[in-house]
Amino acid sequence: RICSNTKDVFVCLCGYVSKKVRLREGSHREAVLSLSWNAHFRNVLASASADCTVKLWDVAAQSCQSTLTHHTSKVQAVAWNPAEASVMLSGGFDKFAHLLDVRKPDQTVKVALSADAECIAWDLHQPQCFLVSCEDGLVVCHDARMLSSSSSSSSSSGSGVYTLAAHDKATCALSFCHAAPQMLATASTDKTVKLWDTSSGAPTCIATENPKVGAIFSMGFCKDAPFLLASAGSKGEVNVWDTLTNSTVARKYGHAAGRQPTVGNGMVFGHAGDRNEANDVE
Repeated sequence: RICSNTKDVFVCLCGYVSKKVRLREGSHREAVLSLSWNAHFRNVLASASADCTVKLWDVAAQSCQSTLTHHTSKVQAVAWNPAEASVMLSGGFDKFAHLLDVRKPDQTVKVALSADAECIAWDLHQPQCFLVSCEDGLVVCHDARMLSSSSSSSSSSGSGVYTLAAHDKATCALSFCHAAPQMLATASTDKTVKLWDTSSGAPTCIATENPKVGAIFSMGFCKDAPFLLASAGSKGEVNVWDTLTNSTVARKYGHAAGRQPTVGNGMVFGHAGDRNEANDVE
């Protein structure tokens, strides 16, 4: 699976490496499960792996600068904070999320999870808040300012801003809309994408879509066209949905895009979607 492509760097996320490939010193020993570019230092890349580590890379120098070992099982997800260059979040199969400043890697705050971590995401509009989704379908929002910290690793639980039972199966992807601060998308192996209004602090589902890509493993809003939502799944196909073609989304957020509410098929690439207007919350 191709993860990123820049002028000088081509990064792949894959489950195995051929024995003929010559690896850089400090490379992961198992599958790389997640990558995150630092928004402030574009030469800095974080990688999370099934070898239980998170590594920090200087892409320009093509070298591993640091290896973090705060997880005790596979590390499924990693993400840099969008506002604080040195702050990182990771989640693993040890049923913990870790919040840390990479300048002090031994001082982490652990957040206990209900199941194995599937995905993590910082709130683009409130960068002090982050979400963690789990294998049991739950999504929990935390305010980093409310988590306890100490000179050594500490554990926090029960400090969530809200808990959302998003899906009946694993919630594998999370994404905030760049243009609508209160709109969150979740996607799952139950084959659906859901849109949530988080403005009240108790998220409500405003739309459900089946993009017909199978069990969904990856999904995200486009930054440049913020109401387009792409998803990919077990069928090996990608689907793009113009969420403003959903009448409820258009009424609530159409002003942010400068568009009038419309009704129509929101699928602009891939299979035609299985729209379920009955599941829309007015």
